[in-house]
Amino acid sequence: MMYNRTFAKIILSFFKAKTFKALIPGLLVACGYTALLVWADSTLISKQLRIAPFIYQLVGIVLGLLLVFRTNTAYERWWEGRRLLGQLLNTSRNLALKLNAYLPEEDLATRQYFATLTTNFAFALKEHLRLGVKEEELLETSPATLPYVTAANHIPNRIASLIFEEVQRLNTKGILKNEHLITLNPQLEALTDITGGCERIKKSPIPQAYRVHLLKFIFLFITVLPWGLVGDMHYWAMMIVAMIFYAFVGLDFIANEIEDPFGNDANDLPTDAICNSIKASVFEILKTK
Repeated sequence: MMYNRTFAKIILSFFKAKTFKALIPGLLVACGYTALLVWADSTLISKQLRIAPFIYQLVGIVLGLLLVFRTNTAYERWWEGRRLLGQLLNTSRNLALKLNAYLPEEDLATRQYFATLTTNFAFALKEHLRLGVKEEELLETSPATLPYVTAANHIPNRIASLIFEEVQRLNTKGILKNEHLITLNPQLEALTDITGGCERIKKSPIPQAYRVHLLKFIFLFITVLPWGLVGDMHYWAMMIVAMIFYAFVGLDFIANEIEDPFGNDANDLPTDAICNSIKASVFEILKTK
């Protein structure tokens, strides 16, 4: 019963989908072009100009392979981004768990400091990947720290540096032992590794020439497709052309949206929710107010 309700919900929301709304102009043009061709076929065009159906089978196979490569490449980028953000969540929690075990329970100021910096790192990385910064999302550790952090060109690096410096300071004071540093080091290094991995996805997009070439191929295929359908299907060819147009161009639209998974599109990763989970977890683990 639950499956039936979900399926019905998906069907009813079809016309509200972002992909469908974005493709409406193209669908109207494809249907209008097909309708015009049906009319011309019945009045002006010689029957000898129709294209044999097996041609579409051959071209469709090539086009399908190109679309599979396009969507798989985009999905791999989305999946790697998901893996890196999951690693960020786990790294933040592990760092907080270890600090909770090593720091004196009564040292609330240091616990608050680490919880704040770990949270700020997640939110700063999120906005760094979106080419901006939201100062209102960053928590203050002290009145002078926040301006120092936001003045940096690479804010996540500066926050990570503050975490390293505080760990070193506590080691010098004897609060954190050398063996503590050995166990903390993997989480501290992981912060920079995660940042680099996310930046690699962000700064190395799929070559635009590949997408342009694919769209040209789809356009040519959709332009020629009605010539093989109008003879037998007449105005029903409009529906077939619209379905194929929606399938092919819709796949490219979705791939273009998810190849940069850190943005605000509907199909992007829930980066804000992950950052809020990190914030809630580290403050709870470090037993701060």
